Amino acid sequence: MRCAISDSLNRKVLASDVLKDGSQPAKSIVPSGEVKGSNGKDFNTQVGNGLAYNATKAKAYFKLAQKELGKKKITIQLLTADTDAYKAVGEYIQAQAQKVLPGLTISIKSIPLEQEISAFSDHNYQFGTLGWSTDFPDPIDYLNIAAKGGQINFTNWTNAKYQKVIDQINDTNGQTAAQRVKLQQKAAKILNQEQGVTPLYQYASVHLVSSDLKGLSYPLIGYQKYEYVSWK
Repeated sequence: MRCAISDSLNRKVLASDVLKDGSQPAKSIVPSGEVKGSNGKDFNTQVGNGLAYNATKAKAYFKLAQKELGKKKITIQLLTADTDAYKAVGEYIQAQAQKVLPGLTISIKSIPLEQEISAFSDHNYQFGTLGWSTDFPDPIDYLNIAAKGGQINFTNWTNAKYQKVIDQINDTNGQTAAQRVKLQQKAAKILNQEQGVTPLYQYASVHLVSSDLKGLSYPLIGYQKYEYVSWK
């Protein structure tokens, strides 16, 4: 079911036509533009596009889900925070997945973010949307979202193959920096295949800045440093 819904979604359309705020379609659980791979290119260039829209695959996975659950018609509830962006994302998931997967019905429940996180922590939900950001430039902070025993692994999803790679990544004494990045790319690829977490989009921040300012930048990681800003 996880793979069926993921493959039914067109992340490019979600970013450009639904959010329309500069967000980018996700390529993996790790945001693009944060880390470079061993080839000097962006981290995700060696992960592959395992999150591409594929209606044929989605339908095939849904048939397997129907067989697994023993029913032709399946109804599930999507939990979202009650913000405009999350509501729009939820409505897109609902419309697009139902369109591609006849027999699937998705209802949406939008609640305040704090209540949503409590529902996640209590495992009182079927599937839901949640964002994550980090304050240090290491993909492990994103990969740990699906790690066994992780604080934000709200699904309790585990996968022996994935966890083995995570344990290797965390053994920093037994590898070079380049080897560690390759292991992180391997983990991201496994997560794309197994959908322990389903990445949707990489959100953007929009700022209105005077052309008379210099030295002001908004980094992907961390915060802007106003002490380096001056007027032209």
